[in-house]
Parts: sequence; structure tokens; C-alpha cells
Amino acid sequence: MHLLIIEDDSVLVDSMKRLLDGHGHCVTAVTDLPEARHTLPQGHFDAVVLDLNLPRGDGLDLLKGFRSVFEKVPVLVLSGRNTLADKLSAFELGADDYLTKPFEFAELRARLAAICRRYREQSAGVIGHGGLKLDVEGRTAWLDGARLELSAREFSILQCLLENRDKVISRSRLEESLYGVYGDISSNAIEVHIHNLRKKVPDKTIRTVHGLGYTIGSPAP
Repeated sequence: MHLLIIEDDSVLVDSMKRLLDGHGHCVTAVTDLPEARHTLPQGHFDAVVLDLNLPRGDGLDLLKGFRSVFEKVPVLVLSGRNTLADKLSAFELGADDYLTKPFEFAELRARLAAICRRYREQSAGVIGHGGLKLDVEGRTAWLDGARLELSAREFSILQCLLENRDKVISRSRLEESLYGVYGDISSNAIEVHIHNLRKKVPDKTIRTVHGLGYTIGSPAP
């Protein structure tokens, strides 16, 4: 993978470059937002590792316009800021994962591999979790190889959750995924559809994170 690391701690950057290079990755490193904005369009990056506390700008500022330009490049935030507000802000702006410092290098590699794998699956038009697979273009679903019958709204909700595996998706965001296609929806529509989906997919596939929303896989850190 060709990785872009946006981090101003030179000691940390040197360590990450040495370890990632040793596992066959190509690493480009920059230290601030202006340099990051200049470098991003210059090369094809498979993933971005982004610190938030940067000289000449906050890492969240980069995320604000990132998805409109680099739709298919996953971003892992790597930061010492560990408040829930920072994490939720990063995810709402399009971050794919959030790892707090200090961290273990093995976990960083595993998380990078996971978010890159998800993007490859989405590019292929098929997303999934375990034995659950969705063909996004064909609007069809399978469970352990057998066709899974879903309503159009159930499919849309499941697609949103699978495209954001390991992240907590709020009820309002799920409502938005339905509203643009199906118009007005009732106040309890999401709960009803989630209830029906849970009858069709393996137990504990869709988890409720009280006060925040729903997730497939492990909840966001």
C-alpha cells in the first residue's frame, strides 16, 4: 500500500515509516495541512493516516472537504485527542477509523488493512460481513450463499451499516439514507426496520449503542 502520513512528530513518523516499510508499504509523510493539501493530489494513495493536532491547522479541517475530492481514499485518524466529541466529529466528517495515542503498531497495521479491504469490496460492488453479502448495484443480498429477501428500505439501511462497518451510525443518519429515496418516513421507521432486519440476519449482527445509534461489527473506538 502507498500510505500518506500527516503527522508533525518526527520521531513517531520515523518509527512508523521504518515499521511500515518493513512490511512492504510505501510511505509518504508530511507535517502540516498546507503540505498535505499540496501532496494529496500528486500521488495515488491507498490510505491516509491523519493526526489532528497539526501546525497551521486542525486535522479535522482537512476532513471537511476531503470526501468531495478523494471519495475512495480511506482515512484513519491517529490522535492523542480521545474525547467522544472529537471522535464523533471525525466520523461525521468522513473518517473511516480512529485510533488514539499511544498505540500498538500491530493494531495500526490491522486497522489500515481493514479499512482498505472495505474500500476494495465497495469498489467491486459487493460488501459484506461474515456470511452476509450485499450486491449494491444489483440490490440483492445473500446469507451463507442463500438469497436473503429484504424490502427496499431494509436493504438501504443494511447497506448504510455495512458500508460503515465498525462505526456507530446515528438514527438520524439512517433516516437520511431513506428520506432522499423514499420521501417522508414515520418517526419510528428506523426502529421497525432494524427490528425486522434482526429477524433475517444472524443474531447480534446489528448492535444498538445506546444513545448513539447502531453498528455492525465492533463499535467505533
